Amino acid sequence: MADAAFEFDPSLKLFVLSCSSFTLQAAVPTVYAKAGFICHWYASVEGGRGPQHCASQTFKPPLAAAASGQPPPAVELGWCTFLLAASEADIELQLTVATHDGVHLGVFRGRAADLAASDRLTPREVTLLNVEGALATVSLLAAVQARWTPAASMRAKEETVICEFLEPEDDTQACHLWEFLFPGSRETVEDTLIAEGAVTASPGGSLLDVDQHDEDDATAAPRVAP
Repeated sequence: MADAAFEFDPSLKLFVLSCSSFTLQAAVPTVYAKAGFICHWYASVEGGRGPQHCASQTFKPPLAAAASGQPPPAVELGWCTFLLAASEADIELQLTVATHDGVHLGVFRGRAADLAASDRLTPREVTLLNVEGALATVSLLAAVQARWTPAASMRAKEETVICEFLEPEDDTQACHLWEFLFPGSRETVEDTLIAEGAVTASPGGSLLDVDQHDEDDATAAPRVAP
């Protein structure tokens, strides 16, 4: 698609948080383990246009082996979330693990800017803590992208966005990024966007490159290109 079909909004940025594995570091009560766990991201920002809070959709780590209460090996995840935020916003993030009936078992707290320091995917590992120490670790890839969207589908409400989680089914940029991370897993999403006229083709090229170099390394892979 021609570049003219897209608009970049310098007042917004898009955080990409792709969780790749989940590992319990401590035993949990069997009653909780048998019921399974749910995780979600929670974002908050203070100041500016006032406090804002939002939560991602939940995901369930496949921890069937935890029914004994013993830590299983790391389990693979294929879960990614996208956080749209005002460029000036300093976002505080929490990643929580809880039971299905709402008992919180552990939490990671940190700044979005620390997890996603560049527009290339950077490997991170975060630890979910409780009063007894480390409960679990989550390996993830994080990046922060310039906000772009097809010009014809610019949303008026983005003018007042401070923080908001997006779903690939509802957002063209999130859909393309998901397709980069999980090729072929969202074919119906892009088909729907094309049918609705929101997008006619991929912008072309890799949207993200995994950052395996120091950020000052001149030989590092190219950054995002529309």
